[in-house]
Amino acid sequence: MEEIQKIIDMKELGRRFKLIRQRLGMTQTEVGKQLNTTQLMICRVEKGENVLSPLLLSLLAFYSQSVSMDY
Repeated sequence: MEEIQKIIDMKELGRRFKLIRQRLGMTQTEVGKQLNTTQLMICRVEKGENVLSPLLLSLLAFYSQSVSMDY
């Protein structure tokens, strides 16, 4: 898992998640409810904390429905 984290810049990914969420007009709490998690966990991902988990994969799937993956 460390190898994956080295390839993925977690802070940049978190920044992009936050930007997408804001453009969708959603709060962290709303996204958390959609993904059955807490606002705190969404906050941690957006801060770039190492939360490589099923939650991160869920966020990727959730946001990929709303924006081009070229974003």
